[in-house]
Amino acid sequence: MEKRSRHSPLGSDTLNQKAWTFFFSNFPDMETECSMWKTFACLGVIVDLYIARKKSKWGKRFGFVRFIKVANWKALENDLNSIWIGNFRIRANLARFNRIAHKNHGDQAGVLNRSLAVSNGNLQPRNITSGADLLLKW
Repeated sequence: MEKRSRHSPLGSDTLNQKAWTFFFSNFPDMETECSMWKTFACLGVIVDLYIARKKSKWGKRFGFVRFIKVANWKALENDLNSIWIGNFRIRANLARFNRIAHKNHGDQAGVLNRSLAVSNGNLQPRNITSGADLLLKW
């Protein structure tokens, strides 16, 4: 069994800085993280991609992809939803929650945070970098 690495080639500061995370599903079982990375790479700068080992409650595979340097997240979401792999059309939504990395741990911690903040009626990505920041805002 291959070892999965959750570390991105870029630093965690880059990931938390204006990164947009999308949940995606409805893709063939034979697709791997590498092949999905290549599929999504034509749409923007990918910094992280994860496909879960388990399946959803509907028995479908799912994953998350994170992009940076996104000018319009709604247009990117529409582009993701227009991708076809064989007879499967990718279904993508903006992730409801976002994982945050703790500075005192080397890996991704299990702290969940809302990935969007409402500012003047517009959706903006959050820039919280640690669990301490989350507690301070609580």
